[in-house]
Amino acid sequence: MKLLCHETLPIIIEASLGYHFVPWLKSLRMNLYILALHLVPKFPDNS
Repeated sequence: MKLLCHETLPIIIEASLGYHFVPWLKSLRMNLYILALHLVPKFPDNS
């Protein structure tokens, strides 16, 4: 099982980085921004 993981994991990582890393990073940043807006309502940006 370990051998299988060591052989397939780099392939999965390469595919994920190649196809999904940029959109995932953009969505992650947007989600963090929205989360920060919800967690920190003390600092109004639109005033």
